Amino acid sequence: MITISLINMKGGVGKTTLAVNLGWNLARRKNKVLIIDLDPQFNASQYIMDFQVWDQHRKNKGTIADILSDTNPQPRQTVQQEDQWFFKELHIVETNQNAMAGLWLIPSDLRLAYVVKNPQGVEYRLYRRMQYWKPYFDYIFIDCAPEDTILTSTALMCSDFIFIPVKPDRFSVVGYGNMQEVIDAFRYDYPDPQKVQDLGVVFNQVKGDSDIEEECKELVSEKASYVFETEVKSSTSHLRALKEGTPLFDTKYARKITKKTMDSLVDEMEARINTYGG
Repeated sequence: MITISLINMKGGVGKTTLAVNLGWNLARRKNKVLIIDLDPQFNASQYIMDFQVWDQHRKNKGTIADILSDTNPQPRQTVQQEDQWFFKELHIVETNQNAMAGLWLIPSDLRLAYVVKNPQGVEYRLYRRMQYWKPYFDYIFIDCAPEDTILTSTALMCSDFIFIPVKPDRFSVVGYGNMQEVIDAFRYDYPDPQKVQDLGVVFNQVKGDSDIEEECKELVSEKASYVFETEVKSSTSHLRALKEGTPLFDTKYARKITKKTMDSLVDEMEARINTYGG
């Protein structure tokens, strides 16, 4: 099980869209993928789940907020059958939109903000719970909030890798520098059981029509441990995918290059992981 946190201290960089579509792409490749929505704004949950389904799940089965508020790390229910694989825990929902079996979600909700205000012991709870999930998933993606709180430490505690989406604009250089400070502070203040590594930067929402973008990419590249060759271009298909709740490669009228971008990014990501022996 490989756990990757998508993280940036700056909002509006397309973290959620990237996290969900990486998960969908890997699920299409017959991997079993879990997405953890660790943002009180619960954008990943709204992307993947219909509001009514999310609301019923929140009321009846709970969300990541309940996991982080629960001092008992023991899963409520796990089931494994010889011929039909599935994993079921109280807070986890399987999503099969567009026949995309293999993708699971732990949704979030606004109550996660309460966890931030009452942080004692929170950062260890998800890590302890995840030890029970290792036999069941190939990948876990954690969609992080764009601020340094106890939720950031919670995500880093669980992560093998961090993946930093950057939108190349005037604020990107400062945002990336802040991200490095957050990682350094985490390693100083907490144990690092997964020995979290930096996968690098992926430039996201790239318009490709200004010198400012190129200047920002150059400045970030000077500081980054690795910059992905694959860039995710700005496209109306991203907005349409969010509205329809579909992967980019299933979005109506999406250009061929848009559909292929996530394939290229996943290929490069897996090659990058392999350099660490993953």
